[in-house]
Amino acid sequence: MITMNPVHAITASAGTGMACIVRGVASGELGEDTDVDGVTSTIQGFLLGVSTQVCDGGV
Repeated sequence: MITMNPVHAITASAGTGMACIVRGVASGELGEDTDVDGVTSTIQGFLLGVSTQVCDGGV
């Protein structure tokens, strides 16, 4: 069973990247010990960096 605080539950239900990570854990594609917040932050940070590079013409 995956437990999240209420703020994370609202975020996940809004269709953000966290919901994808939660689904991956629930379906068994990711381990139950996956740090949902950590993986979500990593992916969001990567996407933010890539989007900045695209806007600056760096990619």
